[in-house]
Amino acid sequence: MPDYILPTEAHFVIDKVFSLISHHESLKARSICLLPTENQLSPLATKALGSDLVNRYFLLDNTIWEYPQIDDLLELHNVATALFQKLYGVTHVNLRPISGLNCMTVLLAALTAPGDTVWSVDPAAGGHGATAVVARRLGLEVNYLPFDTTKLDFDLERIETYIARKRPQLIYIDMPNILFMPSLKSLRATLDADIFVHFDCSHVLGLLLAPEFMNPMNCGFPLIAGSTHKTFPGPQKGFIGTNDNNLAQIIEGVTNSFISSHHVNSIAALCITAAEMLSFGKEYATQILRNAKALAKALLDEGLPVQGRSATALTSTHQVWIASPNPYLEPSDAVRVLKDAGIVVNCARIPTLGSKGLRLGTTEVTRLGMKEPEMEFIAKLIARVLVHGDPPAVIASSVQSLRAGFLTPQYCYPLNSSNVKLI
Repeated sequence: MPDYILPTEAHFVIDKVFSLISHHESLKARSICLLPTENQLSPLATKALGSDLVNRYFLLDNTIWEYPQIDDLLELHNVATALFQKLYGVTHVNLRPISGLNCMTVLLAALTAPGDTVWSVDPAAGGHGATAVVARRLGLEVNYLPFDTTKLDFDLERIETYIARKRPQLIYIDMPNILFMPSLKSLRATLDADIFVHFDCSHVLGLLLAPEFMNPMNCGFPLIAGSTHKTFPGPQKGFIGTNDNNLAQIIEGVTNSFISSHHVNSIAALCITAAEMLSFGKEYATQILRNAKALAKALLDEGLPVQGRSATALTSTHQVWIASPNPYLEPSDAVRVLKDAGIVVNCARIPTLGSKGLRLGTTEVTRLGMKEPEMEFIAKLIARVLVHGDPPAVIASSVQSLRAGFLTPQYCYPLNSSNVKLI
């Protein structure tokens, strides 16, 4: 990237910054975002995020630093804690992590000691590329969990064999590329009780609110944790929840060492989002899942090579995977031409392909109120670009027309809400 020539006058910089923000927001308002990692805050949560709290520290440990005037911040923290306790049925809540990766770092440090062995998921099988890097920096030995990329599930027989050779202290299941929840209960039953197993819920945290969706805590796992800005439509933050008193204390001790300011304005926005999810989360999560199934089926019907376990089992999460339909069109090029049409997707390593493909998600379009008919229309637009070769500029007008009817986040309270009763 060439050196950027920065104007020396302050007003040029200010004008440039707000011009870029305005252009970005206008572009997003004309686009269909199918990134499974992104979502939209509600107007109320956005207002909380931009408050004076953005300037403040909230540290309860005053043995080193003394921060006065934190009574309101403490109450906000307590409100957020109570809301997450109610949402996820846990007694201990830790909202100090500032991201999913920060959450992962805290947990790896809390649940292991230098020299321990950790198993995670191979990035080629859908695992997170940073887990092994962070774990090795913490002095851990990293191996990959045997995983069947055809069934998209654990290879339990190989796992038993591997355990006999090299016993792990921790199995950290980290899957940003996930079409189906793996067999968590079977995995737990396969392992000795003293092997700690954790499933990172960053991508599925909001989906846990759907009654039919698998909750790791119902599968013998002692905690849930992950980022709060994907299927859970909050600010960029991290959440850890457990009913184990001892485990909560261990994690809290590591958190105190790893995190100082934990962005109190995000805690306020998280309060708003959690309150909204108490009222609307079940409906929202259920619609995300319905939309993903509808989008996958519609894409398949349009002739796109949708990935899955079979032609009738394409997804049970918020994600949809497709290969490039044209052998001469690289996935990165497919991303580019779709972007030119106003449809935003990304590349990822697709386990069923053994290479890169396109990863789509129904998180944000559902948040904007779209349902199954819109998924079918979006699939037709994608097919017109990738299968039929229609010019992206022609498709862009149809994208903008669709998007114009879905401009405001749903499953939330309006900006002027008052006297809201949580269910």
